[in-house]
Amino acid sequence: MTESDFISELEREQGYLEKASLALMGNQSDAEDAFQEACLRAFVSREQLQGGTASFRPWMKRILLNVCLRNIEKRRRVIPLGLRSEVLPEETTSHDELGAVWSNVRTLNPALRETIVLRYVFDLSQEQVSEQMKVPLGTVKSRINRALEQLRAEFAAQGEEDNEDESRAGL
Repeated sequence: MTESDFISELEREQGYLEKASLALMGNQSDAEDAFQEACLRAFVSREQLQGGTASFRPWMKRILLNVCLRNIEKRRRVIPLGLRSEVLPEETTSHDELGAVWSNVRTLNPALRETIVLRYVFDLSQEQVSEQMKVPLGTVKSRINRALEQLRAEFAAQGEEDNEDESRAGL
């Protein structure tokens, strides 16, 4: 793949890849770092891409996934020395950025969020998620179920808040 082909394909997929990175990493700073690292790795190895532009998106998703998972694993090994409030990743609350769904996904605990993102953003099967996360298949299934239940509850609560707001406004 030529340099110009790579750049045009990356520009076409950039929004999707940035959102996937943010959903998996959980905060803007780590997501940007992972996205940039994945782009650099892909650019350096662009000659190895088989199938031309039709294969670019799945190839780039795989590179991004590997970078994100490696960075998450590194982050798990870090021992925070400050107060809990000082070491928690910053939260992005803008609904415009990813929409209500991804805002709620970011509120899940890291294990549930990682499972949901691998399954639904990176389109991995439950078995592949199990292999990637190095956990039993049953654990993956229960995490998906728990995460979906939490998301449903959050959306139901948000729907009730919206209805109350409309009632107070006289709508």
